[in-house]
Amino acid sequence: MQTRPHRSHALRLAWLVPAVLLTCSAPRAARACSCTRPPPPLAAADEADVVFEGRAEAPTTEGMRLRTNFEVLRTFKGDTGTRVDVLTMSSSAACGRRYVPGETYLVYAFATKGALADNLCSRTRRSSEASTDFAMLGEGLDPEPTPEQGGSVANVEPPRIAPEIPPAVETGRRGCSASVSGLAHDAGGLLGAVGLLLGVASRRRRAYGGCSSPPRSHDVVRIVRDPAARQ
Repeated sequence: MQTRPHRSHALRLAWLVPAVLLTCSAPRAARACSCTRPPPPLAAADEADVVFEGRAEAPTTEGMRLRTNFEVLRTFKGDTGTRVDVLTMSSSAACGRRYVPGETYLVYAFATKGALADNLCSRTRRSSEASTDFAMLGEGLDPEPTPEQGGSVANVEPPRIAPEIPPAVETGRRGCSASVSGLAHDAGGLLGAVGLLLGVASRRRRAYGGCSSPPRSHDVVRIVRDPAARQ
């Protein structure tokens, strides 16, 4: 005598096969970020490259990363200036950290490829939740502006100095003197011509014994003919 399979067993098999098929065909879920417990404040500060307290601004997306600019309130390690950027992955599955704009954070950042970065595995936390950290780290220091942030005196144009105008020079000679004034500053050619004429006239007057007019022609003849006059 042939026996039939139990009805409840058949129904159980009918539900099991589709469930197995759905499980095999479903995509794998993304792996979540896995971190160990962060170290205490002093140990975390020793491992970090920069530790500061700052107010976060809205992040900007750069490919698979987020860039968040912070207004630095005080520093505990490293040099940040008054403002600093911190990079993190945009996906939380890749341990990316999100900062709420306007919130104040105590950031434990590390340097990578010339920039500062942070992730969910660091000891970074809101300032309101970091009382233990502040007690261990101390008061901190006020940030010092970098030359780019504070301005540079190298780009300041020096004050202009007005050119000095030399005073007018009065020329004169012993005996008969001549004075030239009131000429324009750029009339160099005219001034040279006048000086040349005055020089020629002065030499002629010295040749005749002063500023008097040269002797007349008949006086010259008398001097030549009269031996007494030549003495």
